[in-house]
Amino acid sequence: KAFDGYTPLTPGAAPGSTSEMPFVIDPSPVNPYDILLFGDSQMQGAIGRVLQSRFEGIRLSKVGSQAKFWIHNGPLDTELRKKPRLIIIQLNSNGISGTDALINKIKSTTSSSQIRWYGSPPATLAPTSWSKAVHTPSALAAFNTKREGYNKVVEAKLKASGLIYTFIDPFRDIRGLKNWSGAGSDGIHIPDGIAKIFYASI
Repeated sequence: KAFDGYTPLTPGAAPGSTSEMPFVIDPSPVNPYDILLFGDSQMQGAIGRVLQSRFEGIRLSKVGSQAKFWIHNGPLDTELRKKPRLIIIQLNSNGISGTDALINKIKSTTSSSQIRWYGSPPATLAPTSWSKAVHTPSALAAFNTKREGYNKVVEAKLKASGLIYTFIDPFRDIRGLKNWSGAGSDGIHIPDGIAKIFYASI
């Protein structure tokens, strides 16, 4: 595991609470260039670990990132030029700014790659979380409505792109995930046990 010019997140710091947001490269020991995975903190965390274990390949991740972060990104540019057979993306949780440009970047660099884009997963109630968005049922409902809306917009953009793609909207496509338990978690990031159950086969 290597850090590419970013300070590692301070131990104990709340995700997204400071500018110390690491960009992480996790190489795979098996066939690292045929499959590429990249995305936000969900990709850096439990979901990413499950997906990398399942698909193998190199995994790039940046806490707090939206699509716009990846438009001018050296490590991603390098991997895209290798024209991976499959590109797995985990984004949308932090917003969708730059989605059109990211899609166009992929299309212009490696249009034959298959895209597997995982949208933002639902958050769950966690009254002690660092994020007030999951402290109360009303706040959680509004937060999840926004996240689900982001997924719908991105899916429509992919549909119009001409790329070969599969879009997984966890709100719609991963049955039971809406009701995951936030006990012991921040309510925002899917923990290991939940990721292993719901992301191991979809």
